[in-house]
Amino acid sequence: LLSMLGIIIGVGAVIAIVSIGSGARERITTQISDLGSNVINIFPGTRRGWGGRVSTSSVDVFTLELADYIEKVSPSVKRVIPISQGSGLLIKGNFNIQTTIIGTGAGYQEVNNYNLALGQFINEGDLAISRNIIVLGSGLAGELFGNNNPLGEKIKLFYQKRDYLFTVIGVMEEKGRGLTGNLNDQAYIPITTFMKKLSNSRFVSYYMAHAKSGDEASAAVGEIEYFLTKYLEDEQQEKFNLFSQDQ
Repeated sequence: LLSMLGIIIGVGAVIAIVSIGSGARERITTQISDLGSNVINIFPGTRRGWGGRVSTSSVDVFTLELADYIEKVSPSVKRVIPISQGSGLLIKGNFNIQTTIIGTGAGYQEVNNYNLALGQFINEGDLAISRNIIVLGSGLAGELFGNNNPLGEKIKLFYQKRDYLFTVIGVMEEKGRGLTGNLNDQAYIPITTFMKKLSNSRFVSYYMAHAKSGDEASAAVGEIEYFLTKYLEDEQQEKFNLFSQDQ
């Protein structure tokens, strides 16, 4: 689903979404509006199949380096947060729960207006050394630890047939639903840890950009579109898509 989306604007945006049902479109539009008018989500395009058919697999083009460069060359963009995600099993003692694992960076909280209830979030130091630390959504923390304080506790992550041991450093406030599902039931780890240890890939799932203000959101979209169009080779134009209210 995520790979079918392009660059999406927040409040008031009418989203053009390819190949999904009207119910899913309505849910996503509502979730986008909750993010704020200065949030821009940038998703990779999809490969072309035989005879011009659209493949369901996304194009590998978004890297950590490209996110940094977009941020540097776009005057109206405050931050670009690279994000990777996958499904994993969190295990504590005899209890386990399937959840979405989000690999992200230090600016994720600010962009999503998402605060901590306990502890701390991922910082630049965690990213630099790819630490095995994890921040839990409020629902996950309750399921795994009940009323006990989870900070400093070890939990096991089973991901793609391998076990990883993580230390809990934070718990997010109760939030609700977002683009990636119920935020209370998600877990967050450093994106460098996700890429190097879990996915073993240099490509990320998508970017979340933060315009410097709501008034600069349209300019930020134009800058990102212009840069990516110039950055990618002519035959690679479908490696990202842009959908906005004006189109």
